[in-house]
Amino acid sequence: MSAIQGFSARLAMAIARSGKKKGVIAKSVGLTPLSLSRYLKGDRVPHKTVLVALAGELDVSVDYLLGNTQEMTPTAESNGMQESSACYTPDAVALTGLDADDRQTVVRLLDALRSGEEDVRRHLIGQLKIIEQALESRRQQSRKERRDAS
Repeated sequence: MSAIQGFSARLAMAIARSGKKKGVIAKSVGLTPLSLSRYLKGDRVPHKTVLVALAGELDVSVDYLLGNTQEMTPTAESNGMQESSACYTPDAVALTGLDADDRQTVVRLLDALRSGEEDVRRHLIGQLKIIEQALESRRQQSRKERRDAS
């Protein structure tokens, strides 16, 4: 089994285990149902931000989805939220389409996520999903404007 097929199979198992409908999962992580379907068929592999969002939504570890472990249950470390000496700065957070103030807001959100309080984390993850959806809308609008200009 290829790595992509393995990812697709583990994603399908995680979705089945969650009991959630695929359309609901896709929407909650900012995907179209077609994109999720492509991941499940092995036609595409998600970007790392989508991978982390899927793992969070399905309550599994990123390592599980990638085939690095058989343990489905996520830990803070397995989904990239471990305490570390890493420092987030607005310049280090490369978010296309955001001005300096917006990047600073994202940095504050990341710092709050690292605080570890579960209710705060859930709220902030929701806010980050809203930001991600807004960015995608901006990207789509920009693509449309470029197409219209040509």
